[in-house]
Amino acid sequence: MKKYKLIQIYPGSPELNHIASSDEIHHDNFSDYMEKKYPEFWEEVVEKDYKIITWSNPDHPREHTLTDRVGWDINSIKRLSDGEIFTVGDTLLQPDYNCEDNNSCITEIFISNRSNVILSDGGLHADFKLAEAIKYKKPLFTTDFQILSFKSPDFKYILEYLPETNKYANDFKQVSLENCLKYHNIQSVKRISDNIIFKVGDYIEEGCIINIIIKNFKIYLDIKIIKIEIELKNAIKKEKLFCTEDGVDIYEGDYFCSVFTQDYGSSKAFTLVETKNATTMYKRPSNRIVDFSTKEAAEEYILMNKPCSSIKDILDINKELLKQILKNKQ
Repeated sequence: MKKYKLIQIYPGSPELNHIASSDEIHHDNFSDYMEKKYPEFWEEVVEKDYKIITWSNPDHPREHTLTDRVGWDINSIKRLSDGEIFTVGDTLLQPDYNCEDNNSCITEIFISNRSNVILSDGGLHADFKLAEAIKYKKPLFTTDFQILSFKSPDFKYILEYLPETNKYANDFKQVSLENCLKYHNIQSVKRISDNIIFKVGDYIEEGCIINIIIKNFKIYLDIKIIKIEIELKNAIKKEKLFCTEDGVDIYEGDYFCSVFTQDYGSSKAFTLVETKNATTMYKRPSNRIVDFSTKEAAEEYILMNKPCSSIKDILDINKELLKQILKNKQ
C-alpha cells in the first residue's frame, strides 16, 4: 500500500509532512490520483527496505562498516524484507534465465533520488531495483545423473521425462519429480558425464540391475542375486551381444554354447563348442550355427535334430505302433 507525504500546503490541506494513505483518501485509483492531481504537493513515501553493510574507496582497499562515508561507494547492502545481501561483484539473474551465463555482474550500488536502491552492471543491461533483484547462487553441488523415467508400483505404466515442463508424463498425466520419487520407482537414469543410460533389466559387470535408488543425492544400482549396491559413477554397462535360440540374452563375459552343423550329402554332422567368456568380437559365421545359453540345451537340440535312426528302426517302431492301434480297437 503506497503512502504520500505532504511537502507543500494548499488551502484545505492537512499539516505539512502529513502522511496520507489509501485508507484515508478513498479513491478508485489512489496512487494515480495523488501523483497526477497534486504532484507538487505530495511525495510518495518509500519505505526503507535496506541497510548498507560495507563501504569502499579506491584509495582504501579495505571495506568499512561505518555509515555516512561521504565520497565513498556502497560495497554491500542488505534487503531487509528477506535478509538477502548484495555485494559488488555478485551476479544477478536476468529474466528468463537461471544460470550464470548471460546475466549481470553488479559493478555499482547507489541510491536514487526517490530513495530506491539501484544495482547497476555498468550499462550492459537495464539497472535493477533492490526490491526486484534476484541474485544468482551457485549450487552447493551438482549431480552426475538425470532420471529419465519412472514406473508405477503396480508396473502398469511408465512416466517419461519431459524437458519442456520438467515433469514426468505419459498420455494421461504429468507428475512432478518430487511426487515421482515418493510414489514411483526409478526405471531408467542417464549418467551425464558420458551419456550412458542405465535401466532396470540392464546388465553391468556385477550382474543384472533389479532396482535403481537414490541415497544422499547419489544413484545406486541394486544387483540381482548377489544383493549389492553399485554407485552409478562406478558402473560399467555390459552391452547385449545377441539372443540365444532358447531366448537368453548374452552379454560380454557370459557363457554360451554353439552347435555347428555340416551337411554331407544325405547326412549331417553336429559339433558342440562351449564359449566361457563371450566377447564383442564374436560374430556368427553362418546360418549353420545355433547358440544356446546352456550345454544341456545344446545337447537336446542335437538329440532332436541329428538323423540317427535306420530304416529298420523306423519299421520296427511302425510295427509296434500298428499293434497298439489294433489292440485298442478290440
